[in-house]
Amino acid sequence: MIVRILTNCQEGFHCTRMTPEELRNQELKIKELWESGEIPSLLHLCGGNEEWLCRYFKEHVGSSDWIFASHRCHFTYTLAGHTDLIDQVLMGRSMFLYGPRFVCSAIVGGVLSIACGKALGIQLRGGAEKVHCFCGDGATDQGAFWEAVRFAEARDL
Repeated sequence: MIVRILTNCQEGFHCTRMTPEELRNQELKIKELWESGEIPSLLHLCGGNEEWLCRYFKEHVGSSDWIFASHRCHFTYTLAGHTDLIDQVLMGRSMFLYGPRFVCSAIVGGVLSIACGKALGIQLRGGAEKVHCFCGDGATDQGAFWEAVRFAEARDL
């Protein structure tokens, strides 16, 4: 099954097609590079949510939307249309991936308040783009997570 991530290629993202299998294979390649000593830094591998993420990006993420991700961001980075993941990882940037309308943080829960601020800014100027923020279960144990949830709910973000 091929998943078309974005149908309207505009500012921000490239059109990309990725299947859950392709995401898994890319991550296995990164694992092999790590095990062979070719990656100069620590990294966090992804796995287990590729089916859901492919479906989510296909159904909900538009070309002008913003993506905020945690330190475990290989899948979201790739699904956002970036084709240079392995190059970035080989340069030691596994947890420090940035691109047009894509921000991540190596700090657990580090992007939550930034995503809320971006969403508020979009709302205040009457913009139509959305903010999608991805975090892991570790972030839900932090006060910053619940502050972000309350902030977003209180302002209808």
